[in-house]
Amino acid sequence: QWLLKLGSAAVRAEVWAELEPRAAELAADKYAHFALVEVAKLPQRAEREALATALAQHARELLRVRFGAETLDHVYQLAASSEHRLLMAADVLLDARRELCATVFAKQQKRDVSA
Repeated sequence: QWLLKLGSAAVRAEVWAELEPRAAELAADKYAHFALVEVAKLPQRAEREALATALAQHARELLRVRFGAETLDHVYQLAASSEHRLLMAADVLLDARRELCATVFAKQQKRDVSA
């Protein structure tokens, strides 16, 4: 976290290269999510967009975990472009629709079996 905040651009790039592949996992971690919040605050647009891209596809899982939700909120406010915001919303809404369809389908199957 300190290296991301005060390190040179080269050091920040190296640290981010280590964090990026595990961004979704780190976002949900009690202690590691602070490092991703620091990435969201970086002045370099490329790293912030990479973070938003890495987390956008895991929005629904992250919202179910306290620290993941906090990290996603910071990224949404500080680093996400309008495209990333749409991807995050779509991920959450499509999941809700999927769950609704599964529930309706299960209830209909129960009715068909009992009839």
